[in-house]
Amino acid sequence: MWVQNEPDLKYTNKQRNIETSFAVGSVNPKLFHDIFEINRKYLPNGNLVDLHDDYSNCKCFITSDGLAGFAIEPDGNLVSVFSLNPTDKKGFLYAIRDFIKKHGANKLDCFISQAQPLQGIYKKTLGFKTASILDFNYEVLAESKGKEYADNFVKTHGEAQVAFMVLSDNEVPERHFSKDEYDQAKEYQISQAENNNNGQTLYQSAKNSLPETIEIEENGNKDLTSYDVKVTNKKAVAGNISTDKSLALRNGTDYIVAELIKFVKTDLEKYLRKALTA
Repeated sequence: MWVQNEPDLKYTNKQRNIETSFAVGSVNPKLFHDIFEINRKYLPNGNLVDLHDDYSNCKCFITSDGLAGFAIEPDGNLVSVFSLNPTDKKGFLYAIRDFIKKHGANKLDCFISQAQPLQGIYKKTLGFKTASILDFNYEVLAESKGKEYADNFVKTHGEAQVAFMVLSDNEVPERHFSKDEYDQAKEYQISQAENNNNGQTLYQSAKNSLPETIEIEENGNKDLTSYDVKVTNKKAVAGNISTDKSLALRNGTDYIVAELIKFVKTDLEKYLRKALTA
């Protein structure tokens, strides 16, 4: 099922006399997978955008015509962005710029290909900044996709480095990592994304990045040290987390919220999932 919860997203470029709109709605993960799989076959450089086996933990969005979409993982990672729109309907990425922020996107990864400059495209249209550059690793690609695939990839895209990008209002120092330092490159990207959260508080960022079945809300306490956590499902369960007021006084609200986020995303989320399937 395709569900549109917000007005059409619009893109206007008066200089080029372009005015387009896109009806973007949420879909279930399986439908997103299947629609993206079809579109990907016809994208000029479809192998630059990963098709995941499972999108069940993502917020998934597709346009009403099924020709464009994207998914957002619980940690804010924007994945599987695609657009197969005809030339007379440009501007999809510009149109979703504010939408993805609203729904918690704060980072993405992309190849720096000689065939398609995704790094520059995402910077110009969505406002991403590069945090990490990871050198190309032929061995990893060949092991995961096969030698023939890896050889054809290099032929088309060159030894494409990977750009780890973030949404941030702050200056983002760019760092370079060797081909075997994936974990370090990813960790640095995450640190830069968390350093800003698009101007949101950690609390707001947490609300946007949690799965749609989980909500986290302030319970009205002025000291902001107690929150309600619930599952928005017919089998809803509720819990309440209270923190030591002295921690709030000593470390500030953001510290309390950060600790809460860690808790929700680990132990509590596992419990809630069990409750939903009980």
